[in-house]
Amino acid sequence: MQLFQWPWNDVGKECTNFLGPKGVWAVQVTPPQEHARVAGDPWWEVYQPVSYRLDSRSGNRAQFAAMVSTCKAAGVTVIVDVVLNHMTGTDGTSIDGTAYTKYHYPFYGPQDFHQPTCQVTNYQDRSNVQNCELVELADLNTGSDYVRQTEGAYLNDLLSLGVGGFRVDAAKHMAATDLAAIIGRVDSKYHPYIYQEVIDYGGEAISRDEYTGIGNVTEFRYGQDITGVFRSGRLSTLMHPEQSWNNWGLLGSSDAVPFVDDHDTERDGSALNYKDGSLYNLAQVLTLAWPYGNPLITSDFNWSNRDAGPPTASNGMTIGPYGRPRHQLSERLYEYPALGLRPPVGQHRQHVRLPGRHHWRLVGGQQMGQRQPADRLQPRFPRICGRQPRIRRPGPNPAHRPRRRHVLRRAFGRLQPDHPCVHRPYDFGRQRRNRAHHAFGNDSCRPLHDLKAVLTLTNVFSVI
Repeated sequence: MQLFQWPWNDVGKECTNFLGPKGVWAVQVTPPQEHARVAGDPWWEVYQPVSYRLDSRSGNRAQFAAMVSTCKAAGVTVIVDVVLNHMTGTDGTSIDGTAYTKYHYPFYGPQDFHQPTCQVTNYQDRSNVQNCELVELADLNTGSDYVRQTEGAYLNDLLSLGVGGFRVDAAKHMAATDLAAIIGRVDSKYHPYIYQEVIDYGGEAISRDEYTGIGNVTEFRYGQDITGVFRSGRLSTLMHPEQSWNNWGLLGSSDAVPFVDDHDTERDGSALNYKDGSLYNLAQVLTLAWPYGNPLITSDFNWSNRDAGPPTASNGMTIGPYGRPRHQLSERLYEYPALGLRPPVGQHRQHVRLPGRHHWRLVGGQQMGQRQPADRLQPRFPRICGRQPRIRRPGPNPAHRPRRRHVLRRAFGRLQPDHPCVHRPYDFGRQRRNRAHHAFGNDSCRPLHDLKAVLTLTNVFSVI
């Protein structure tokens, strides 16, 4: 589960209140290092490091350490998104007030970057991709022993606080040998889980397969192909998972981190995202049901454009979903855009409205402060716009089991077009029924807002 741009205090609370009790084994957090402060506070400013001090818009070192301890106590491993390829792209001041220039930082000088400078323009040229600047970001010479030592010390510092693993940002822009050497600086007493962001749709000089010896690798082709199926294909093509993996040319299951969308692809239109409504929900359910890889689900905030950042205070710090008093919340429920790593959980989208132009998308299934223990939540299908389907309980006689198509039709009802409570019929292979459109208030239209309901749907879909 990636809690994208969540403040550390809120991550800790969510580990205790929800992720731990629901069995989510790991949470991925935003890069924690000191970073640039960019006008407009876009989300990507945290991916422009200034130093490796743990002071970011999500909180300071003490808050980060407390969050890691809290999550560990709840049984949730913390995976940190680390930026090792580059620093910033301009001169400026950091979120913590540190002045810097593009090639001068507390830990680095001009001699620590690839020289002469150049820009990444040709993905058919390995040297251009790995030795030039990605979108004008100062490109660290990861072949330098000093750079490797400094970055290795940063990783060891995070591990000493209890972190359990790393996601390596922009991994393909570093030679696999360089990255392996940096990871090799990790103290032998630690055994972190590692996965690397390698965008590989085929036809480029650098392949994702080069990085599997270091750790798991992001499988971007999965998101591309699953999006194609749900937007313009046929679900019947997914009936045989292993055949689909082979047809799509995916990584082996033991090496892959599949996902429907991440914080990049959901914004560039290449993948399904929360704005696709029920299609997105169903794609997440399928991803969690398929026995492939270690699936990643992203919990993001609502965005109106590619650069929009999370709700932000005047000092540049992120205002998280727990950051407002309960009486100021305009909705009772709060939800993640999607939930789960293992065991599978679901996607829900009610809004906690915060000041400014953005709203957090959070998840729950219970009113804030009133979540019930997992053993008290009875399995049931979600209420689709005020209707609670009546599902026959399977008996010992197989003949008593409900038809799977019938269950899916009842569970998902009709896909949502533009309004959350105005639906069109959805055909699961039988004759369409012309039903009157329904328009209920937001409070009575919360599709898939119960964890157990999604678990049930996952079990049903996995046998179709």
